[in-house]
Amino acid sequence: ANRDLADDVDHCLLIYADNLSNVNLSAFLKFHNESGAPFTMLLFHTPYPKSCGIATLDATGTIIEFVEKPGHPVSDLADGGVYAMTADAYREIADMGGFDIGYDVLPKFTGRMKGFVHDGYHRDIGTLESLAQAEADVRAGLFEITGGGKG
Repeated sequence: ANRDLADDVDHCLLIYADNLSNVNLSAFLKFHNESGAPFTMLLFHTPYPKSCGIATLDATGTIIEFVEKPGHPVSDLADGGVYAMTADAYREIADMGGFDIGYDVLPKFTGRMKGFVHDGYHRDIGTLESLAQAEADVRAGLFEITGGGKG
């Protein structure tokens, strides 16, 4: 609803606050800028595709399908809650008046957004159980600040 937040900028970065990730944001933004797409979504491989928003990519890395919490997932590439977009795309989203990004917004960008596949550590920490698992992962040395990704 705050379309003016994109005033005086060329691109916007939106990051969910309930993730623990070692994604290389410089590489993510470089990928977005070089793609020429109005919207780029961080994707990661999830062991629980029925509980995530799931994307399908074509051979060029364009997201051709996005389904929030699918009953029959066709992929394990999950929405990572990190998005880069042009200012125009941000204003388009604000004008949609959508309530939920996974159900109302992302499906409208299929065919126009790229997927950046992050092969490093990425975990939703929005529940106490998931936060506890992330804490255990950090103690076990599974979380390293050396993320990367590829388009």
